[in-house]
Amino acid sequence: MPLSTALPILETDIIKILDELSTAENPEEARKNYAKKLSKAVYDFVKAGLVKTTGSAAAQFGTIE
Repeated sequence: MPLSTALPILETDIIKILDELSTAENPEEARKNYAKKLSKAVYDFVKAGLVKTTGSAAAQFGTIE
C-alpha cells in the first residue's frame, strides 16, 4: 500500500502505545515496552510501502515512484 495510506495506521499505533505508557506503573519497564512497540509500528509502516519502478529489471534501470 502507499505509505500515505499507511500513515494513519502508524499514527493510531503510536497513540495506542502512548496511552499504554501513560498508565504504566513501572517506568523502566514502560520505556522498554514503548521502544519495542514503537519499533514494531515503524517496521510495519515501512513494510507496508509499495515500490513501483519503471524500466526493466533485467537491464536494472528506471526510476522508483
